[in-house]
Parts: sequence; C-alpha cells; structure tokens
Amino acid sequence: MPCNYDITKCFIFVVENIRLFFYQFYNILYMSFLIRLLINAVCVYILANYLPHISVDSFANSVLVAALLAFVNSFLKPILSFITFPITVLTMGLFALVVNAAMVMLVDYLVDGFVVSSWLWAIIFVVLLSILNSVLLGIIDNDY
Repeated sequence: MPCNYDITKCFIFVVENIRLFFYQFYNILYMSFLIRLLINAVCVYILANYLPHISVDSFANSVLVAALLAFVNSFLKPILSFITFPITVLTMGLFALVVNAAMVMLVDYLVDGFVVSSWLWAIIFVVLLSILNSVLLGIIDNDY
C-alpha cells in the first residue's frame, strides 16, 4: 500500500515548527536575561547609594557591574566553588560568602566607576544584593 504523504512536505513542516518554537523560546530567554540584568543593575545602584563604603558613579556603571557579575558568576564562580568545596563544607557554607565577595572584588578591580572599600563591605554587599534581588524578582511576575 503506497503512502499518500509527501515526505519532503512533512519534513519541511516539522523543521518550520521546530524553528518557530526555538525562535519563541530564544526570545523569552533573552527577555528574561535582560529583565534580570536590569533588576540586578537597579539593586546594585540602590545598594551603592545606601551603603557607605560602596559607590558606583552612574546607572550605566551599575549595568556594567551587573553584566560583569553575571559573566563572572557564570564562568569563574563554578571553578572557585569546586576548588573551595572542602573549605565550604568545613565552614558549613559560610565560605561561599567569601567566594561571592571575591567575585565582587574582581568586578571592583575591573570597573573604574565601582568601588568597594573592603572585604567586609563586599560580603555585606553580596548578602544585601541577594536579598534585594530576591525581593524585586518576587515582585515582578515570573512569566519571564
């Protein structure tokens, strides 16, 4: 019994639907990344204005700080977390704050308009940044 369906038409239909799905999925992920980046930049800007030993020159620098923090946390932090895993276990997770503070101090070194005066203020900044980020992301709808 011969097949009445043209295999090329079926293949083109499947490929077009897959392409459309991934295009929509990519747009959602891209918008989600941009929204989270801007929320993180707002958090950096707010904390830099309220904490005495942390400063950022402008909102544009806070966007740069947020982007660099995202980059550093994506690529460098997993390596450092793997290396420092035994210390983190011995300190019951508190050394993770030091790793996060190291990421902030690295961004402080890389961005001229962002200044963190000490490691203590970097740890305070990391803790408050995560809390404020969670609150602001909780206010925003999670559809993104």
